[in-house]
Order: sequence, then C-alpha cells, then structure tokens
Amino acid sequence: MAGPSVTGPASDLRFGTTKDACVITKCLYTETVNPQFLSLGPEYHARFLSPSEIWRYAEDPCNDLPESFLRRAFHTADECFAILHGETLANYSWYTKALNHPFSATLRLDFDQRWVYQYRAFTLPGHRGRRLHAIGMTNALAAYRERGDRGLLICVDASNTASMTSCLRMGYRVFGTIYSLTPGRLFGRCAPKAGLFARQVIYHSPGCRRFKFRLTQADPEVSSVDTRLPSRVA
Repeated sequence: MAGPSVTGPASDLRFGTTKDACVITKCLYTETVNPQFLSLGPEYHARFLSPSEIWRYAEDPCNDLPESFLRRAFHTADECFAILHGETLANYSWYTKALNHPFSATLRLDFDQRWVYQYRAFTLPGHRGRRLHAIGMTNALAAYRERGDRGLLICVDASNTASMTSCLRMGYRVFGTIYSLTPGRLFGRCAPKAGLFARQVIYHSPGCRRFKFRLTQADPEVSSVDTRLPSRVA
C-alpha cells in the first residue's frame, strides 16, 4: 500500500484491514512528471535495484523483503525502484507490467500494459517525513516515461487519506473506484470457508475501462501471496 505517524511493514497502499467485509479501493494514474519531486538531497540517490542487490537488502528483516514475495516478483520480472542513503536502503516501491498480478491472496489484477502498475511501497523509519515516497514515485515515473510507457497506475484504500495525500501531491489522479464485498465476512468467526458466501463480489466504476483495470477472483488452487499490510510509506 504515507501518513506522518504510522509504522509497519511494506505497504501496497490498498487495504486498511483484511477483516473488512467491504473494501473500497481508489484507482489512480499519473503520466506527468512533477519537477517538484525529482530532486533529492546530496545524501540520497535513486535508481532501480538489480536482483542481486535486492537479495542482499532482503537479508535485513527491517527492509521487509520476504523471500516468498521476492520469488514471485522476480518470476514476473517486476522491478524495484529505490532511494539509497549511501549504501543503506531508505525507500523503495515495486513496479510491474505483468497480467494476473496478485492484488491480494484472493484477487488478481489486469490492466492496460501500456501502463506500469506500482505496488508495495516502504520508507525505512529513519528516513520518514522527507517525502521520499513521492520523490521515489516521481523518479520512477520519469524513468518509465523515458522507456516509452504511458505512466503509472496505483490502488489506494479509500480510507487511507495519508497515502492518498502523498499520491495526489506528486501528481496522481483518480480514474475509478473498485468495491469488493465478501459476504461471508459479515458472519465474523463463523464465516464460511467455501461456497458462494466465501467468494468476493466486485464492482468496477466506469472509469476503470479506460485503463482495462479489472480485478478477478483468484484460482483457489493458486497458493496465497504475501499480503501483509503496513501503512507507512512517506
């Protein structure tokens, strides 16, 4: 899933809690590089990380890069754009153009591949409050635009006002809303594990069509992915 006081593991910005029966997700895009968020202080530098560098940073649990997540990300050629403080990881976010992207343990995402989908963002505690999230996204956007991609897409939980503020500040704009309802969660601990009530009902607002943005139910045979939810990216 950008606020000033929350801490936690790496976020993809989407969900406030996995226990919610209904999740409202805002879908955003940006194709304009905001020059206000391109420059870094002399102590920082930004670039894409190689797989070998990522594996090295993953050895530190504080960076929240679990092996299960990395193997899935590398399998689909996803990329990690990072801001470094010397050789220390300060901020990162992940980017993919792969279809059938694991949006959650139960949902998969498809989108127009002329765009790049951003997910799983994180700023290390000692570097928060410096707008590294917005600066990292802006520099990644500039890099993808140079490659010929249209821009970036992202999902943010509608209740996560801090993350929304960070994304809107650097130039993202809302293009649609996705409503995901899991009827079984209304039963709490007695929620059914299979059948109709265990499946999710998904509604996409009309604006999602422009970006071919669509969530679908994951194959129940597919193993779950790492979807732990933090909330601190700024």
